[in-house]
Amino acid sequence: MNDLPEDCRESRLEYLEDFNHINLHARRRIWEGLRNLNNKIKAPWIVGGDFNVIYNWNEKRGGRLADDGSMMEFNSFITQSGLTDISLNNSALSWTNNQQGSCRIYKKLDRVLINSEAMIKILGNKSVYLPRVQSDQMPMLISFGNSEVKAGSFIFLYMWCDHEDFYKLVEDCWKFPSHSNGLVNLHMKLKFMKLQFKNWNRQVFGHVDRNIEILTQKVQDLDEQLVDKWSEEIFSSLQVKKDNLVKWENRKFGDRNTNVFHTAIKDQARRNKISLKLDNGTETDDPDAIGNLASKFFSDRYQGSRYFYNENLFSYIPKLIYEADNDLLTRVPLKDEIKNASFLHETMRAFGFNERWIDMIFRLHNNCWYSIRVQNQVFGLFKASCGLRQGDPLALALFTMVMDVFIRNLKFKIEQLHIQEFQCSRGVKAASHLLFGDDVLIFSNGSLRSVRQLKLLLHDFCHAFGQIFNQDKSNFFGDQKRFHWIAWYKIAKPIEEGGLNLKLLTDSSFY
Repeated sequence: MNDLPEDCRESRLEYLEDFNHINLHARRRIWEGLRNLNNKIKAPWIVGGDFNVIYNWNEKRGGRLADDGSMMEFNSFITQSGLTDISLNNSALSWTNNQQGSCRIYKKLDRVLINSEAMIKILGNKSVYLPRVQSDQMPMLISFGNSEVKAGSFIFLYMWCDHEDFYKLVEDCWKFPSHSNGLVNLHMKLKFMKLQFKNWNRQVFGHVDRNIEILTQKVQDLDEQLVDKWSEEIFSSLQVKKDNLVKWENRKFGDRNTNVFHTAIKDQARRNKISLKLDNGTETDDPDAIGNLASKFFSDRYQGSRYFYNENLFSYIPKLIYEADNDLLTRVPLKDEIKNASFLHETMRAFGFNERWIDMIFRLHNNCWYSIRVQNQVFGLFKASCGLRQGDPLALALFTMVMDVFIRNLKFKIEQLHIQEFQCSRGVKAASHLLFGDDVLIFSNGSLRSVRQLKLLLHDFCHAFGQIFNQDKSNFFGDQKRFHWIAWYKIAKPIEEGGLNLKLLTDSSFY
């Protein structure tokens, strides 16, 4: 409780519990009193304990159906009182009757409700259920304390453009000497401009009360000047100052009636708070610890795995790029070619590029760095050496080129009858595969030999290129079960010959 705000430490905490022995009428009187308390007292307060009523149908398992009337009254009480349930584990059923078998009943009867003022002022509030050991109810652990709010990443605000000093600030920042050239010069100027924007925003837009006071005084002075002598120039200036004053007052007072909105935002931030279970079995909600663990996990995840060269996979790839093509690709590009670089990316689907071209492409593709954002904080800066990046045409072209190796090997095995092709209707060309991004749908015969050869090809391909074959997300889809039709003349055979001894219409002895 030491981390509570100053105006909350001296507040009296009213804690109501154990509604088990209170009848319905007494409970209604208590709820009516709490509603009146919320209307009279504009201070942080909470109410918690065993309410002996559930909130919805999901909060009960077993037994008879719950009373709809009690649930509706309880929901109405929470809504009209402006309270919020701060239980982190909403699925926990805190009470049980300790019976066995089908007689056992679970309910969520224990909860902690907090009003909107406490939700706004006390950011680090939460309640968790502890394990049920000797009691029929789960103990609740309630904690309060302001979460440490750290500065977030830089965000450009569009309202800056409307300020009269904005473009002058940009011009002054761009004239700042960085003593560097090229992209380094651009980086240094943008970095300096970001710092200046932060300071300028804090000085100009941060002191709202001071700006309102200055504008109010200017409006009064201009109004007094108009009283002495009318002037169109003074009147126009007065209207501008009034409009600016209204804007600044809206920034300060415009959200006074949005208490519900602020409460919802604070509750959403509380629910989005992340907790992580460590290797030693303990849990932590420290953003720094979670961010470092997430950064380490994804850094290891995006490192390329070891691959093994298999020259047999490249035996069926035709050489399509020759020296003249390589000279064209590796020469210094023109300005128009730089603008239309996506045209050259399409040529990566073929093979035969020289080492210089390959080095240029992979230097560009592998120079990709990632950071992890956890609760408005940025952690880590690691390099990814594998993975398909969305929106990157070069990565898509390289991935298509790699998959072309697999497809050509698949077609070769089908041509050599190692894998029997999928049989289609007469006149329909058999399909061997379909590609959907990084998902592959392969069509083949369902014989054991074909499946084994296909599995061997997938193993060699993944082993050679370091890709991971996800068996959990892969499956074999066979044909539907067919009926085995028997000819009618076989059914009409005598029982001794395996038939049912039925008469044929063509049998002369039938008539």
